Amino acid sequence: MSVIGPEVVSRIAALAALEVAPADLGRTAAELASIVSWVDALAELPPDATDADPDAPVVLRADRVTCPPAGPELLAVAPELDGARFRVPAVLER
Repeated sequence: MSVIGPEVVSRIAALAALEVAPADLGRTAAELASIVSWVDALAELPPDATDADPDAPVVLRADRVTCPPAGPELLAVAPELDGARFRVPAVLER
């Protein structure tokens, strides 16, 4: 596995058109390294489900909305609004 450092975070941020403050590069690199480590651990699992118990109970939960998707608190911190929607720069025009 390669080491994820601030340079890698800067490159990924540039490719994704994201701004990461220089002070946040180290913390973000550590978080990404942790995510990659977790994905590596998942890769060690067997690819088939032959050991899965077919009689194991399946627990379903009710699908409920617990908060409005664009409440006033959320809109209050938006950098730019278009009515009750977020306004974002067009990525395809770059």
